[in-house]
Amino acid sequence: MGNGYEARCEKFFYILKGAKLPFLKQSAPQAKRPSSKALALNTTICRKNHPYLDINLTDIENDRVIPVFSKNGLPTFKYDIGAGKAKYFHSSYDPLSEAVKWAGESSIDGDSIIVVLGVGFFYHISELIKEIPDDRIVILLERDEEIFRAALKAVDLRDVLSRDNLYLFVGREPAGAVKFITGIQINNSFKRITFLPHQPSIQTFPEFYREIIDGFAASGKLNIFDRLRYKKFCREEVRVLLLTTRYFLMGEIISAMKRLNIKYRLITIEQYELGCQEFIEEIIKDILDFKPDFLFTINHLGMDREGMLAQFLARIEMPFASWYVDNPNLIIKRYEKNVTPCCAMFLWDKDNLPDMRDIGFEHTFYMPLGVDERRFRPIKNEVNPMPHLTSDVAFVGNSMVKKVRDTLMKTGVNGGLNALFKDIARDYMESEERRIEEIIRLKYPELYDDFQKLGDVNRTSYETAVNWEATKIYRLERIKRLLPFKPLIVGDPHWPELIDDGLFRYHRELAYYNELPFLYNVATINFNATSRQMKGAVNQRVFDVPACMAFLLTDYQEQMDELFTVGEEVICYQEPDEIAELIKYYMDHERERKQVAQKGYERVIRDHTYVSRVTGIVGAMRKIFS
Repeated sequence: MGNGYEARCEKFFYILKGAKLPFLKQSAPQAKRPSSKALALNTTICRKNHPYLDINLTDIENDRVIPVFSKNGLPTFKYDIGAGKAKYFHSSYDPLSEAVKWAGESSIDGDSIIVVLGVGFFYHISELIKEIPDDRIVILLERDEEIFRAALKAVDLRDVLSRDNLYLFVGREPAGAVKFITGIQINNSFKRITFLPHQPSIQTFPEFYREIIDGFAASGKLNIFDRLRYKKFCREEVRVLLLTTRYFLMGEIISAMKRLNIKYRLITIEQYELGCQEFIEEIIKDILDFKPDFLFTINHLGMDREGMLAQFLARIEMPFASWYVDNPNLIIKRYEKNVTPCCAMFLWDKDNLPDMRDIGFEHTFYMPLGVDERRFRPIKNEVNPMPHLTSDVAFVGNSMVKKVRDTLMKTGVNGGLNALFKDIARDYMESEERRIEEIIRLKYPELYDDFQKLGDVNRTSYETAVNWEATKIYRLERIKRLLPFKPLIVGDPHWPELIDDGLFRYHRELAYYNELPFLYNVATINFNATSRQMKGAVNQRVFDVPACMAFLLTDYQEQMDELFTVGEEVICYQEPDEIAELIKYYMDHERERKQVAQKGYERVIRDHTYVSRVTGIVGAMRKIFS
């Protein structure tokens, strides 16, 4: 069979190279006169414009596709359907006239995505694309690889295959075809789909094409866009779709929503799913079923860097809230494509509001951290299971030794960026400048080009390492002032690399939810030194310690005055030299220490719980998007 096929193809090309076929001039530009080079030319275009095609494009033996000529000399074929029978896929007299008629009778009104079921030798497709604008999306489905390869070999298809907004699926799995179409539909506002059947293809492979059509009809994807766009905040109850991770704050958000009687549904984010089509399809199912008023995420988790999900949400007019509880400047550079009018940014650090507005986020709000007062609470009339943590002064925090070392190593930096790393970190620590890039540009201009050449991922990692090193320097300078009181340091095991372990008590890291509240209750003075990623904001400890009705001594941050009455509800040090004196004073004045703890507790319970934070977020989303 193989030798016979080759002989027929050679005869094909021999005849077509002759000059006795003037009717070939009638054929469309997309169906140019084929030659023996057709396969190579078509394959080159296919690999360039459709690299996702997972099929063998080489010239292999073909048992079922039988090349023939129509009576007017155009190449066509019969398909061996078994039992000694074969089916013509184009007119045996004039495939071109047949294609013109098919295109003229096809219903192609509107702005839907056109899905052609069956490609044959592309005559009908060549005529179709002459009838529609270039920006119209056309998807071609072909069930049989042999037919597709035969078309590449028999007809010059370069103009068709290189057309913008044309997509190809070749394969035997209907589910794969549905997934392929859905991905294109998602990227194009979930436009409606118009199926245009090529009848010989449908008749030859009825189950394949019927399963595709039925799959879309059953799922409602043919007209899903209208169902995804609906009015928000039109019910008395609020509904929120949560993109959840193991991030520490999500538990508090869920607890607060339960207490506020806010209906919510969870979508768990797995790292490998981020931005993928399956993840978006899962969100679509939940939107259709649950009808949320908005989506909620933390630090843009769940949003892919390419902005696929964010753009999709914008197209269906679905608001989403992103609460940043880390420095957005170290994250959002990866997600600038997520800037849409449907996104509201809530930032724990007020100083970052101008940066986010400059990037293009028009809805930005200051939303500091808070506390779950049911977890962090006074232990008064119950046994504290961790009495061994009793101490005059306690500090909880990471040494940053391993974090800096590992992160800097990943960047692969060398030269000046590596040699002057600690100098850059110290300058950042001492400066009010919040952008590490600006520190390098202004103080180390000779390194700025090298910094810019790192690439997005390595540049962000380098900035992260600088921030952590700056925090390490900052903390160490202040913790050394605690050493006369032999403090308890709770954290990672690398603290002895920074401080002689005979000068402090060390304890392993404590579980945030199940152990840390007990420490705050048995420490006379809980000490805090804020990470340098926030130059004016306050960290979690500023809320957690007062919620335990415990005493906190913390570094002064500009945004502290908006949250507490400094000197009455919380005690702050401005400079490291003040630390030892303040510790000694409040250790010696128990009544004043307890008064501060009591007032701090009352303020936190009144104004700074996660119930109040979630109330603020929902209120802002309602005001913007209702």
